[in-house]
Amino acid sequence: EQMAVLMIRWLEQKEDLSGLDTSKVADAILDFVMVGAYAEGGKKEIREEYQSAVKKAYVLGLLTGYEDTSFRPQGILIRAEAATVVVRMLEAKRRVPFQPEVMIEKQQAEKAQYYYGGSKWLDPADAKISKLERGKVDRILTTGALSYNPYLHNLVEGDQFIPDLSVDEVNTLIKYGRPENPYQAQLADLEQLLLRRVSRADTEKVIQFLSRKTSPATNLEVAGIGFMLRNDEYLVQIRENTDLEDIAYSVMVNIIYRDDKWKSLEKLYIQEIPIRH
Repeated sequence: EQMAVLMIRWLEQKEDLSGLDTSKVADAILDFVMVGAYAEGGKKEIREEYQSAVKKAYVLGLLTGYEDTSFRPQGILIRAEAATVVVRMLEAKRRVPFQPEVMIEKQQAEKAQYYYGGSKWLDPADAKISKLERGKVDRILTTGALSYNPYLHNLVEGDQFIPDLSVDEVNTLIKYGRPENPYQAQLADLEQLLLRRVSRADTEKVIQFLSRKTSPATNLEVAGIGFMLRNDEYLVQIRENTDLEDIAYSVMVNIIYRDDKWKSLEKLYIQEIPIRH
């Protein structure tokens, strides 16, 4: 605690820190650099106050420890990382202000390498690659907002054996009317799953169609539809789950690679829904 206060006092003599509540920043430095005590325990309002102070310190360039501009306000640093942060704090020329737009650009560029046609693209429909390895890429690209189920294994429900219907089949469910998990975040995850499998132009067709629905009370253009994408190699099947009052709290979106196994069953699943290309 004494070290954190001394560091702030030293910096106040050298630089203009009028934009900061230095008493809170001293606590935030101790919290972030040394122990991360408020990441897990303590009162919620205190945690949020400290995290806010850390963010402010980052934005002003006072607190920084990562060359890639990444930000971990709830991390617990190892001794070497903490030493790096301290050195950069005390040497203004070594500081890198937190730049969220730069971080976002870098993250997007890294993700793009895993997209269809990217330098790190791993074919999700390549049966020679283990299902686990193929599934890992989807986890890398998504945030966890979207409820989805990649069929990595054959399923057994009760006494019924349900085989994979395709070498690459992902069942998702977009849920509406949940402020804690807005539909926009779920659509963003779905977009990542699609970009890994089809072109951006094909992805936009699906996302634009789904963007019409913004709440349980707003409905899609049609309740059920299929999109044939990437020269008909992929089918994206969409079905709005409406009740008797035409309210829909969820939309089912299935992404299916049309291999020979799927094509033999396709008519049973598509039935009479319109298909777009």
